[in-house]
Amino acid sequence: MKPDYGYFLYETTKKFGPHHFYDILITNIDRIDQTLFTSTVNNVFDRKEFCVSFDIPMSLMNNLLNKILNKEDANNLSKLIATQNKFKYDFLEAFTLNCISCTIGDIYVNDNERYRPLLVSAIS
Repeated sequence: MKPDYGYFLYETTKKFGPHHFYDILITNIDRIDQTLFTSTVNNVFDRKEFCVSFDIPMSLMNNLLNKILNKEDANNLSKLIATQNKFKYDFLEAFTLNCISCTIGDIYVNDNERYRPLLVSAIS
C-alpha cells in the first residue's frame, strides 16, 4: 500500500493549506455520501509514489463535469450523481485537471493506514 500524501504533507509542513496541485490525471470517482465525492490517484512527489485522495463537495461537481472531455463519461457520471446512491466509477477516458486547490482534512485511522484527504475548494 502506498503512503498517503495528505498525511505526509501535513506531517512535513504542519500547514492545512491552501495547497495547489497541477496537471492531475483523474481516472475514477466515488461517492462517499450525499454531498461528498472522492477521487484517488497515485502520484510521484520528490521521487516517491503516494496515494492522494481528493475529496470533492457536491457544490463543485458541475465544474468537474464540465472538465470531462469524454461525453459518455460526463453523461454516465451525471446520471449516477442524480441517483443519490453511493457508487464507484472508473472513467472510460482519463482527463487532466489543470489545478486543484485544497486544504488538508482530518486524520483517519484504520487497521491498514493513516490518511488525510485533501478537501477540494476549487477546480480549474
